[in-house]
Amino acid sequence: MKEEWIKRNRKILLIINIVLVAYIFTLSIGYALLSDSLTVNGVATTVGVYEGATLPIDLVVLDTKNNRYYLQTGDSKKHLDFKRETWQGDSYTVYYRKAFGMVASGKVTQTFTIAFTNPTALDFTNGKITTWEVQDDISSSLENLSGSISTTNVKPGERCEV
Repeated sequence: MKEEWIKRNRKILLIINIVLVAYIFTLSIGYALLSDSLTVNGVATTVGVYEGATLPIDLVVLDTKNNRYYLQTGDSKKHLDFKRETWQGDSYTVYYRKAFGMVASGKVTQTFTIAFTNPTALDFTNGKITTWEVQDDISSSLENLSGSISTTNVKPGERCEV
């Protein structure tokens, strides 16, 4: 009688184990199929994506007194009246009106400096100034227009002066 009881309990224990394993297996498959999850195969990157032909830059306000992006130095500031400045895409434009006294005073040398920082996660390399353009110079009195750049390689967060 004792042997029959042991055989019967083993069968019951085996059936309980099989049912329990099947239940756990069913739960795990159901959870995997019905839960929201994301699987990433490969490499994920957090570097920003930049569209267009130019990378973004942040202009630095150099003239904090007048809240302007440029600093002006030279022989005489009084002969040029500031009108406005604009920044569109990768082009900075400053607008001046030539004062009347400029004609009588002869040559005047002016230097304009602007600065920007690199807000991207990429290095700016091979920097160069590509175009200088003067508009509405009716008397053709502007001479020797040139430009320079402080560094040709700007790391992320670094500043460059033009």
